[in-house]
Amino acid sequence: MSIKKKIIILSIIFVVFILTVIYYISGSSIKVIPGYVSTDIRYISSQESGRLLRLDVSQGESVKEGQSLFLIDSSKNQILLDSNKFLYSASQAVSENMSKGKRQLYIEKTAIDISNAKANLAVASKEYQRQQLLFKDDSTSQKEFEQAQSKYIQANNQVEALEVMQIINNLPAREDLRNAVDFMSKFINSNSKYLQQKISSADVKSLENGYVYQIFYHKGEEVRAV
Repeated sequence: MSIKKKIIILSIIFVVFILTVIYYISGSSIKVIPGYVSTDIRYISSQESGRLLRLDVSQGESVKEGQSLFLIDSSKNQILLDSNKFLYSASQAVSENMSKGKRQLYIEKTAIDISNAKANLAVASKEYQRQQLLFKDDSTSQKEFEQAQSKYIQANNQVEALEVMQIINNLPAREDLRNAVDFMSKFINSNSKYLQQKISSADVKSLENGYVYQIFYHKGEEVRAV
């Protein structure tokens, strides 16, 4: 074979090789297609302001509908609810007394209840005062201070309610006052339902399946209602 033919054959092979390389490079390159990806982002917040007691999820974690996300401190509302429950039962007893007039049995029993309630109040008051001093010196926790405060408020409310009940126990039958007490009972019951809803809303759950994109608060921080 002449040198000229060899050069022609080698040239053809080289051209074919170059074209093959260009084809594979162009075929494997990334093609950019204009467009966008739609996302459905929901901002989950509490209806109540308070301290973040519990954080049940982590950033990037998948969640299911109904799964608990976080819990907000609702101890203040719980204190009010407990007081309301006592006031409601007391108002029911007062209403019954109003319809029948004073009865010695109720008067004697209420006197004993008042004595016991005052003893409990004295203990709760001393502990609350002690916790106040410790809290100022950072020698007690926020939780222990709030527990002492809660017990003091409940004990004080109980004494006041029982003393009012004893006054009413000594009154003769009064239908007009009974109607007023019944109205108060309905208001207390309605307010208790409202407080229960607020307490339930502090335990925030996922509304649907998804994943946690971002968390804005840490456990122990104060969260504002939105």
